[in-house]
Amino acid sequence: STALLTIYCSNNPLTTIDFSNCTLLRNLTCGDNQLTSLDLSNNPDLKRLWCANNPLTTLDLTNCTQLIWLTGYGMYLTNLDLSTNIVLWKFDISNNQLTSLDLSNNPLLINANCLNNQITSLDVSNNTLLEQLYCKNNILTSLDVSMITTLTDLRCHANQLTTLDVTQNTALTKLFCAGNQLTTLDVTQN
Repeated sequence: STALLTIYCSNNPLTTIDFSNCTLLRNLTCGDNQLTSLDLSNNPDLKRLWCANNPLTTLDLTNCTQLIWLTGYGMYLTNLDLSTNIVLWKFDISNNQLTSLDLSNNPLLINANCLNNQITSLDVSNNTLLEQLYCKNNILTSLDVSMITTLTDLRCHANQLTTLDVTQNTALTKLFCAGNQLTTLDVTQN
């Protein structure tokens, strides 16, 4: 139906779903299925997407310009383009196979979770509203969070960081940075 605004179809053995006529769709929860593809090209008003735990290798969100919430953990994504999702404020794309993640066009991000991937570089300089950043268990060699004064929870353990400056993150209440190559850590301002 073209009038559908919300669809919940999680926890089924679905292998395909056709949303092409649901042009007004705003909320889609289709996690824990067997979807190998998800065509959202006709869903420009989509605001919330929960597609976690599907065997997806690709996810095209370029036409979902109103997306504010993405839950896509536990899949097989190697690439994810978030450049057109400029109002995105929360995502969980943990437990995928991402090697890079460009967040430069997502200035409204508050909660970013990309743990358990293979990301080698993460630039959060345009994400100055972040409160939670979870990037544990990647291959990060550097992470600059100095411009994010709103950051309260940083989980960057199990990477290859040699330095971590949190002296400007005065709102920080949780810091997990074990399993790196840090030789010093100044938390006197936190």
